[in-house]
Amino acid sequence: MLRRLLPRRPLSGPLRRLCGGPDPALVSKLRALPAAERAALFEAVAAGAEGAAAAPPAAPSSAQLRRLFVATAIPMVGFGFVDNSVMIASGEFLEVQLGALFAVSTLAAAGLGNLVSDVVGLGAGGVIEAGAAKVGVEVPALTAAQAASRGAAVARHSASIFGISLGCLLGMFPLLFYDEDTARLRTIFARYDADGNGSLDRDELRSAFADAKTFPSDADLDGLLRRYDVDGDGCIGYDEFEKMVKDIEDKCRCDARLDARSVMAQVATAERADDGGP
Repeated sequence: MLRRLLPRRPLSGPLRRLCGGPDPALVSKLRALPAAERAALFEAVAAGAEGAAAAPPAAPSSAQLRRLFVATAIPMVGFGFVDNSVMIASGEFLEVQLGALFAVSTLAAAGLGNLVSDVVGLGAGGVIEAGAAKVGVEVPALTAAQAASRGAAVARHSASIFGISLGCLLGMFPLLFYDEDTARLRTIFARYDADGNGSLDRDELRSAFADAKTFPSDADLDGLLRRYDVDGDGCIGYDEFEKMVKDIEDKCRCDARLDARSVMAQVATAERADDGGP
């Protein structure tokens, strides 16, 4: 046996795995060696086997790191896109629809929009990851040591930052269709449209003027309706309201005295001027 040919000391685990079972030819050659040479050979083989066992694990290759970057970045693009687009769209809707009814501020609407976006993201997360897997975007097979390596950590974090940033930028596309003036006017209109029928009647117009610290007479309201009630239904619809406000804002650009007045007060002032009032 090989143990009888070598000095009597236990084989280490790596050396035992390296040697395996005894080879008769090798045993014959070892038996012919002097004892000193057999001992030196044993020490050399043991040192080499233990050194190989203690060698650091192989780092992930460049190809593996690239695949890991892509597989991490693509789902993050989807997450960022869904998160930002839903937040902007829902925040705008909540500001316009609920801002006047419940006195919700712009920041509160943005916070509620973010809440809606987070809830949608919880359900969309699995869908995005499944979709990425279907198109062949998969994390490369890495050993535990490779996955825990510094290179893999840098690839994952940099891919996450790149993907979420790109997705959020792409998710801002609703702003291409967002008209700030229209959103502002719709918020004002909804605040005064108390019955929610999509138009402002005389009482709602009077209430709007009162909020602006202006108290028009019946003649003032009649003049206002004559000027802007195009369809003659006795009310001011949104399109008529929008034209009214834009007309007044155009006048305000030419008259600095009206800069501090509310929109509805500007309407009253302009109407009185057109009627020849004081």
